[in-house]
This record gives sequence, structure tokens and C-alpha cells, in this order.
Amino acid sequence: MHSEADDSTSHPAGAVNAADGTPPEAPDAVAPTDTRPDPFAGRSTARLDARSLRAVAHPRRLRMLGELRRHGPSTATRLAAKLGINTGSASYHLRQLADVGLVAEDPAEGTSRERWWRAAHEMTRFDDRELLVQEPEASMAYIQAIESFYTARLRSGVEAYQDMPREWQQVFTMSDVSLRLTLAEGEQLRDELAEVLARYRWEDPNAPREVPADAEYVSAVTLVLPEPAPREDAEGGAEAQDAHAGGDDGSGGDARLAPGAGRSRPPAGDGPER
Repeated sequence: MHSEADDSTSHPAGAVNAADGTPPEAPDAVAPTDTRPDPFAGRSTARLDARSLRAVAHPRRLRMLGELRRHGPSTATRLAAKLGINTGSASYHLRQLADVGLVAEDPAEGTSRERWWRAAHEMTRFDDRELLVQEPEASMAYIQAIESFYTARLRSGVEAYQDMPREWQQVFTMSDVSLRLTLAEGEQLRDELAEVLARYRWEDPNAPREVPADAEYVSAVTLVLPEPAPREDAEGGAEAQDAHAGGDDGSGGDARLAPGAGRSRPPAGDGPER
């Protein structure tokens, strides 16, 4: 899971949060055994271990990290104003992130009266599967904090939709597709989506470069949400499928397996696709 927010963002075994910065070194973690090419290999990455996971598994710290990655160095006072908290609380959360190497003081911006902070990496990777076993509460708190971040981002995007320029309304999309995949196909889908995102221009406040005059911020959030059947159903095999085939709900089959059930697609150009 990768995450920028950690602008926020991440998932076990493949999460990334983009827009941090550079050293100090990323927290230590168990090295992944995956040998597939990493489309984000050129980006500085914080790989979460138990200690850094516990530090970042907090909605406000996650939001702070995202602000620093997306908008560059800032002070506790400025971050406090953005998050609607007091400066003392913002300073505390920044120190917690600094203790595990996720943020660092920026001496180039700081003064004797004001401390500036920058993100230490461009993204966060949460791919040590053992952490979910060793730190179940922190792991779920981290994932849920990312969920809250994405929910807030989605809400703000929807609220802005009606007033954005018409040409950008055509770019806006909300869609979901129900798939039936094997484990290998699910992994391939996840990797191919990451490869597509890696090809596009990321905002990097720590390394400004020439950007087309008509470029705007775009948030692309990828979610691959497996919904495996309960173990007893999976083990039931054909007998379990036959039991559902009678269709007690009158549908002639298991309503949960009806692709697109309950969804509607608006005419092209009429608004967000659902």
C-alpha cells in the first residue's frame, strides 16, 4: 500500500503516500520479497515499521504529513490554522512525526523565532504484512485514518464539482466496477493501476519544475477492495453455490453476485459516473 498523505495515502502490501521530501533515512522495516518492478522506485519512500506506524496512525498527523508533502515546508502555526487546532497541539504532533523520521526541521526556512518543518519523503509504504499481526490496532488505526482522509477529499471534490469549469467537469469521474478475480489477477490489477499513476506529473514542492500553465491539481485515489467469501462458504464449493442458486429473494440466484446491482449510469457528459 502506498500513500502520498500519508498526502495521505496507503494499503497493506502496496500503499503509497506521496509528496514528502528527502532524508533522514526511512524507518527500518522488513525488506519485501516482491521482485516485481516498482513504478515508484525513483521516489524517496518511508517504509513503515512498528514504531513509525504507531506514530503516523493518527488522523491529524496523517493530514499534517500530507500538507507538507503537497505544499512544502510550513510552521506549526500555519499547520494549526489549516487543521483547526492550536499551535501547541500542532507542535506536539510534528515532534512525534520527527521522532520517527517522517518530518524534519528545515533550516533553510527557519529562523531563531520560527521553526519550519518539511516532509522527509515523497511517499509512505506500508507493505510489511507482519505488522498487521504484530500491531493490529495501530495497523487498523492507520488504514482507517487514510479512509477518513479519502472520504474528506472525496466530499470536497463533490462539493466543488458544480462550480468547476465545464471542461474539468468532464475530467471528474466517480466509478466502480465489480470484478471476479483470482489472487494473481488482483495483484496484477493493483500493479497496473500503480504503473499508470506513476507515469503522470506529481506535484513536488521540494523540487519545483516547469509545469504547463493550464495544469491543475488532480487527486487520483485508487482503491482495490477484495471481498473474499467467508471461509466456510469458500470451502462449501459447488454445494454452497447450489444452495444459493434457488434464489429465495426471487432473483433466481445470489443477489450479492449480480454485477452492478442497484447502480445506475448517467448519460455521458451529464455528470459524475457512478
